[in-house]
Amino acid sequence: MEGSANMRVLIGLGVITLFGIITFALAAATLGTLNQRYNHLNEQLNHLKEQVADIPNKLFTTTEMTVFDNETVS
Repeated sequence: MEGSANMRVLIGLGVITLFGIITFALAAATLGTLNQRYNHLNEQLNHLKEQVADIPNKLFTTTEMTVFDNETVS
């Protein structure tokens, strides 16, 4: 009887340990995926910031215009 009870406890601890390892692996995979998505969002945000900062340069560019006597006006 005593050996059977010890075996059941050992099997129970093994099952609990197995579920713990699986849970840890799933949590690590989830955190890795979230970290990757966060980094991708950061890259997109930085690209968007660069585009927004460049808007005034695109709106207010100066062009040279030729007037009658080949004079250039800025």
